[in-house]
Amino acid sequence: MAKSLGISSQTLHNWVKADAAGRLCDVAGKTISADQMEIARVKAELARTRTERDILKKGGGVFCEGVAVRYAFIERHRKVWPVAAQCRALNVNASGFH
Repeated sequence: MAKSLGISSQTLHNWVKADAAGRLCDVAGKTISADQMEIARVKAELARTRTERDILKKGGGVFCEGVAVRYAFIERHRKVWPVAAQCRALNVNASGFH
């Protein structure tokens, strides 16, 4: 679950522990409800989905090409979108790109 949220497993563990103790709060110190947490999760997921959609709209043609062409696309657009998001959308390994 932590990986899908983009956080460390220890952070997730700390959040679960704080929630069980009733001490889960935001940066300003206000208590966070389950609904607010779900809204934040959905907003983050929507942002990731929009980014991946934009990447695929622009680079959909590189799927028919080899991995080297995909890496070249990522290199050309690394200032537009995060490399990790591009690698995920184009189905290539980020470590192979680096």
